[in-house]
Amino acid sequence: MSDEEKVEAVQEKPEDAVHEEEMNTEEVYESISQVPEIEPELKDGKEVIPGVIYISSIPRGMGPIHVRQFMQIFGEIGRIYLAPRDKKAIKKNTHRYAVDDYSEGWVEFKKKKHAKIAAGHLNAQPIEQTKKKSKFAGIMWNIKYLHKTRWHHLTEQLVYEEQSRKQKMRTEIAQAKRETEVFVKNIEASKKQTAIVERKRKAGIEMNLKKSNKFETKQRKVITKAKKKSVLAQNLFG
Repeated sequence: MSDEEKVEAVQEKPEDAVHEEEMNTEEVYESISQVPEIEPELKDGKEVIPGVIYISSIPRGMGPIHVRQFMQIFGEIGRIYLAPRDKKAIKKNTHRYAVDDYSEGWVEFKKKKHAKIAAGHLNAQPIEQTKKKSKFAGIMWNIKYLHKTRWHHLTEQLVYEEQSRKQKMRTEIAQAKRETEVFVKNIEASKKQTAIVERKRKAGIEMNLKKSNKFETKQRKVITKAKKKSVLAQNLFG
C-alpha cells in the first residue's frame, strides 16, 4: 500500500467502526509508568528501532482505541498513552458510555519509519474529512515525530515531571497549613485577651491594653562632658 493509499484509508475509516462493547478493551492509565513493557521486535537477531510520535492535543471524545484505529494504518503499534485531563475522573467514569477526555498523548510504532510516515501525513490535517457530522469534524491533527526518543526516555521524563508536581504541591500544602495554624493561634489569643478585659471591666477594673512592640528600641542618652577651660582662657574670659 502506497503512502497516498494509506492516507485515503485513514480518511475513509470512520471513528465509530469499533463495536461499543470493544471500547473498553484498550486500557486506560493514570500514569505512563503504569503502561506495561513490551518485548522489542527482532529482525535477523537485531532489535528493530521503534519510533514515538507526540499528539499535542486530543479532542474530547477520542480515546486510546480511536488513536490506535487511526494510527495502525501506517504500521504496527506498540504502546499508547493518553494523559487524562482529570485523573480523578478516570476512577469515577467507569461506565461504558463515559466520554473520553484527554489532553495529550504518545504513540509508539514498532518501526520508526512508520512513525515518521504517520507524523508527516497526519500533521496539520483534518482528523475526519469524509463525515461532516463526525464528532471529530473540523479538528486538525497536531502531531510531531520525536527524534532519537525511546519509550523509556519518555517514561523517565514524565515520571520526573509528575514527581516534581507532587513535591511542589506538598510544599504548598505544608506552607498553607503553617499559615493557617498561626492565624488560628492569633485568633484564639485575641479571643482570650478580649474575654479577660471584659471580665475585668465587669469587676470595675479598667485595663488599658496597648500593643507593645517587642522590637522597639530606645536611643541611649548621650552624656557630653564640658571641656575644662585653660588657665589662659580663665584669665581672659573669667
